Amino acid sequence: MIIAALACLILAGTSSIYIYAKYYKTGYNKGMAIASGFYFSSDYMTELELDSETTKKINSIEELMAEPAVIDQLYVKASDKTWDNDSSGGAQSSLFINIDNFSNQLLYNDKDLNVSYTIEFILLDSPVNVSYQVRKVSGTESYKNFTNTTKAVFTGELKGGELSWDEYQLQVSISNLSQYTTARILALAYPTSPSYVQNTKKLAGIITADYQESEIDITDQGFTIENELSGSGDWKEKVKQESALVYQLRTTGNYFGDGESGQRQRIKITWASDMYELNKYDKYRMELEKEYAGRPDELIKYFDETNGFMIVEILPYSSIQFVFYKKEGCDDKLGNTLEDFKKTIYVEKIDD
Repeated sequence: MIIAALACLILAGTSSIYIYAKYYKTGYNKGMAIASGFYFSSDYMTELELDSETTKKINSIEELMAEPAVIDQLYVKASDKTWDNDSSGGAQSSLFINIDNFSNQLLYNDKDLNVSYTIEFILLDSPVNVSYQVRKVSGTESYKNFTNTTKAVFTGELKGGELSWDEYQLQVSISNLSQYTTARILALAYPTSPSYVQNTKKLAGIITADYQESEIDITDQGFTIENELSGSGDWKEKVKQESALVYQLRTTGNYFGDGESGQRQRIKITWASDMYELNKYDKYRMELEKEYAGRPDELIKYFDETNGFMIVEILPYSSIQFVFYKKEGCDDKLGNTLEDFKKTIYVEKIDD
């Protein structure tokens, strides 16, 4: 009986070790890598180094704030989200933070590993005329305010055996753009159950949401031949000599990201349709015609040759040229003055 009891104890201990250990290995099934490890990650936070005694003792965001050396080493990520200005002189911006149970589409927590966790938010600085709120997108809780002395705390669970994540929405509101100071947002997340994953991973990061102008400015627009026409008494004759006219647009503004990920502004270019025809090979025209191929009722909302307008999205710091061919009778409709001619094409920003 004693031998049997000892054998049961040994087997029980071995089983516990196996259960714990299986979450830290990778197996193979039919040639496909299957995740059996413990995954706990975020797009705005990175893992704290747990090999030091300092980080092992951090079990709350207040304890993290008390370690300036750890704070200095944290990953800092700036929000690139646009700001919405309001009529009262303020602005708002939102960004979204994910807590994930996976590393990629194939590597995620085992079906027996449902992970509960806590995530906390607090400010590292004292803001002026700025408020900070956060909410769990999938939950029923409303926004929670947080400051540099009051934190916002949420709990969640990530289901194992599939890709699972929770999303949190941070909202930053500036009450007075003419006088404000921003603050750094500190975030900390850590697993709380099962017990064998506690203190195995801690995620932390600093998020900044500095105000950026949300709109692109049109700094210059006009016909490329305007400089040749100014001060010229025979401007109309020079225009008549052209078979096509080039209209140029230049923009400035704040640039987020690079390439196609930069912030865009919708513009509307309007022309006298009885005088001009937009180049059939114009880049923006071709993109719209391709996007709405077979849907003329949708296309006409963005490009209408009959009424003479096109709506497109452009990036800041752009220099764009639109080529217009003169229709029959165009020269008779140039107007009496140079200013009348300049008004036959114009560009404006639009909100919707």
